[in-house]
Amino acid sequence: MSHHIWSRLEGSTFVGAPKLDTLRIRLDGGGHTSEAGFKLAHSRPSPSKVTIRGFHVDAIHIDWSAVTRLDVDYLSVADCVNILRHAPRLEQLQNEIPANDHNDPLEERYNTTTHTMLHTWDLRCLIDPAQIQILFDRLTLPSLKSMSLAASKPFNSLKRLITRSSCHLTHFKLANAFAGNRELISLLWMMPDIVDLHLGISHYSCTQELFELLGNTAVLPYRSDEGIAFLPRLEKFHFGNEWQPNARPPWSLIPAWFPHPHTELNLQPCRPLSSVHIRVDVKITSLSELEICVIERDTIPKLLDVVQRGHDLAIVNTSRYLKEWGRDFLGFCQEYHDRHDDNSGT
Repeated sequence: MSHHIWSRLEGSTFVGAPKLDTLRIRLDGGGHTSEAGFKLAHSRPSPSKVTIRGFHVDAIHIDWSAVTRLDVDYLSVADCVNILRHAPRLEQLQNEIPANDHNDPLEERYNTTTHTMLHTWDLRCLIDPAQIQILFDRLTLPSLKSMSLAASKPFNSLKRLITRSSCHLTHFKLANAFAGNRELISLLWMMPDIVDLHLGISHYSCTQELFELLGNTAVLPYRSDEGIAFLPRLEKFHFGNEWQPNARPPWSLIPAWFPHPHTELNLQPCRPLSSVHIRVDVKITSLSELEICVIERDTIPKLLDVVQRGHDLAIVNTSRYLKEWGRDFLGFCQEYHDRHDDNSGT
């Protein structure tokens, strides 16, 4: 709807008039503007669900105190804090911090803002890692349960946010992150309530260490030095990495995530992990590189045993270099070894 049309609309002042519950507003043609926003004459609507595309939030004249769900394409750090201050009922937020958000008015204007209702946050900040630190260091979110975060280096500021908020994350998705050897591991130690974990990282050594830790802590009575179990409630794990051709993915470590209940000393599984999906995005340019990334021959039966025991284990091929082999990477590796055996025998 053109702003020339909605600028002629008027809100009703009658008692019992229908309430605007959902507001979706979009500016066609690209770009963002704070002019010609949404405003009704004689009324300030109080929707609970708001979606904004192409407008700055200060151009949307509504009663923010009624909003429970907000989806906005771009929201600066300062505007994000302002929204949380003026929308006390907000429960779900989805936003992206724009690339040109280089100002830092929060240092002087705000102390930490506490929001007690926000439980789900989908946040993207792919340009400037410093913006994540500025934002997280100004917030306390005790009710936060689910977070989807696309950011390159959010680890230290996110750990501070979790500690300060004393929140109990149960769903966590991290994408486009470059994790150092210990950054991701130390963050996950702070999330003992995680049930559903999605990770997209770019660092082989961190992947190796994480895969080893999931296996080493797979049976009770494992405890860390602090007496805390590692991801004891984890049920679903999705993992994606752009594997480098010179580094073999640690496939052999995966079966240990699913221990048999009747293992030595009757040790029981540490976590109820039942679903693992791994996305394979490998860059290869030669047959020798392909030989490095395939699942080892003796590992394949162990992975198939995990599937036969009823676990949802999927290793999915998403590499454009291996498109002709389909999406079932485990099946592709089986066929690869079978062909290799046939060629060796002739």
